[in-house]
Amino acid sequence: MPNWVSCTNIISGPAEEITRFMTAARGADRYHPPDKITDWGAFTNIQLEALMEEAQEHSKTSNKHGFCFHALHPMPLAVQILPYDPGTLQRVIAENEGVAAFCKKHNVNISGYEWESQNWGTKWGDCRTSIVEETPTHVEIYFETAWCPPHEFWEKVSADYPELTITMRYDEEMMQFAGEAIFDNGVMELDEWEPTLDDEADEE
Repeated sequence: MPNWVSCTNIISGPAEEITRFMTAARGADRYHPPDKITDWGAFTNIQLEALMEEAQEHSKTSNKHGFCFHALHPMPLAVQILPYDPGTLQRVIAENEGVAAFCKKHNVNISGYEWESQNWGTKWGDCRTSIVEETPTHVEIYFETAWCPPHEFWEKVSADYPELTITMRYDEEMMQFAGEAIFDNGVMELDEWEPTLDDEADEE
């Protein structure tokens, strides 16, 4: 199991932009990976296309939450339905011409794990998420992420919502690091430090 990073996120700006942000942020807390698939050698590219359609329908009917990474910066469906582990994906591509053809058609060259790491800065996205406070011009959202804070996620979202200012304060559960990142129009200002004993006492 990973160490968890506690993230308190403050989003502020004009009321109409806060409304637009919160409307877009509502979505399924998880995508629909093919967890039950163990025999990838039997899959054809046609079956994979059908599986992608199934994932699309799942995203429309799954339980919705007030905030999730997938709603604001979604993983492409073609990546979602393939093996999450990098090594497994490369093995399946090498062994199955149908999977290889599907990946070529949809320009898939990385696994779900790699996509999340590159685009969100953390695997799995937000966990234990809650909206702590919401006003017309201010939202506070709490979530936890695995191992790392999601700098890359907020950089992308901040660029999509340039009128909003996003402040993320975070610390890792084993107190290996803590920090504050401010995002403005896709640009991050970062201040990170090793927690002191005083910081640990404050956490308790």
